Amino acid sequence: MSRAGAQVSDAETDRRGAIVAAARQCFQKWGLARTRMDDIAQRVGIVRPNLYRYFPSKEAVAAAVSAEESRRINDIRRERIPVEGPVADLIAASIVLGLQLALEDEYIVDLLRMENRDLVPETIAAAAVRYEYWQPIFEHGRARGELRSDLSDDDLIRWLSTVQLHFLSQ
Repeated sequence: MSRAGAQVSDAETDRRGAIVAAARQCFQKWGLARTRMDDIAQRVGIVRPNLYRYFPSKEAVAAAVSAEESRRINDIRRERIPVEGPVADLIAASIVLGLQLALEDEYIVDLLRMENRDLVPETIAAAAVRYEYWQPIFEHGRARGELRSDLSDDDLIRWLSTVQLHFLSQ
């Protein structure tokens, strides 16, 4: 790849990051349902048609903000909960801390409001972020013989996501 190609890629990555940050601010100010793509574009300093070069819809922007929030929560969980000891304890501690952090996050709380429920399935679909966090825990549990071998990572993540969403929406 040429040097110019790398710079374009970096610039696009920077622009996407700026859009996600602007969207986060808009969602905090007006809520997810009332924020318009025009609001996000204005906040980031671009025209709305250019915003669609990076994100095809408000739902896609919301998914990117959600993925960023999930990464932030996962970073805190990694820092506070070392992958050691019984896997059941790790999973329980991870769920509890994740729920506490999510409930402290205005964006996540807003996302779970009834009028925003149509955005939840797309944001939950950010499986890569969940795999980043849970896979080392699953590997640890399998190495200790504490997780059934017939349960795939997909099965476990789907179950954990359902449990977490259930508690968050209560």
